[in-house]
Amino acid sequence: MNTAHPAPSELPAWLYWQEAAPIDSVEAPTREAFVERWGAPGLPVKLGGLTDAWPARERWSVAFFRREHGACDVTVEARAAAGGTRSVRLADYLATLDGPTGNEAWYLKDWVFREQAPALADDYRVPAQFPDYFAELEPALRPGYSWIYIGPRDSASNFHRDVAGTSAWNALIRGRKLWLFFAPDEHAAAYDNSLDAFVRDRSPDPRLAARRPLYCIQEPGEIVFTPSLWWHQVYNLETSIAVTENFADDCNLKHVLRGLRERPEGRHTALALALLVGCRRPRPIGARQ
Repeated sequence: MNTAHPAPSELPAWLYWQEAAPIDSVEAPTREAFVERWGAPGLPVKLGGLTDAWPARERWSVAFFRREHGACDVTVEARAAAGGTRSVRLADYLATLDGPTGNEAWYLKDWVFREQAPALADDYRVPAQFPDYFAELEPALRPGYSWIYIGPRDSASNFHRDVAGTSAWNALIRGRKLWLFFAPDEHAAAYDNSLDAFVRDRSPDPRLAARRPLYCIQEPGEIVFTPSLWWHQVYNLETSIAVTENFADDCNLKHVLRGLRERPEGRHTALALALLVGCRRPRPIGARQ
């Protein structure tokens, strides 16, 4: 099994953590191997060889989205330092991708494309490594954690961990991304969404500066797995297009149930999910019916 790492020279010179440790990188592991090495232990990993047959790899481009879906209304967001969101037509947003960069760049993140352009879901397949209990619920109870991200060079997500205790897979279709991961250890209780790991010309917040994150450089066609509860931030080294889904499986189920129960809109989903999984698991001999 190949677990090659990207060369440290690939890290941008401005990044504070030049000694960050790379995550594993592996080609198309089986579901069993994935669970044993990364899913169950809860470790991030970069996976290759899983998207080669996807129509999205050939179809999805800035020109494609402008031509086929430019009339869609989307919400774009600036980094925390610039702040704010705004609603625009997708075509108008795509026309700005060569505009300002850095904190002033607008980023299309969390586009719930299935509501406006459901046919896009036919352009990719959920990899076998990521079976999702949500997909087995009644449609009205599914949280709908499927998104497309489009961002210009030097745009970035905010520092965050994924919604409701879920894990996520992110497939990069165009561009290059830099990921930083911070483990859910004893230091994580001090983190919040106001932090920024990608500051320049100064050290990051002391809550981050003393930590040693993991990192990866994601290339087109590669999938990055983010385990439940890991704080992370993603930087677009080039104009990028990606699709991501957050999911519930046996490896993260306890975190997902807790996360959903903490959200008023998630409590019915949590109940349905617990019933679904409970009906499948065999009862110990002698257990009450």
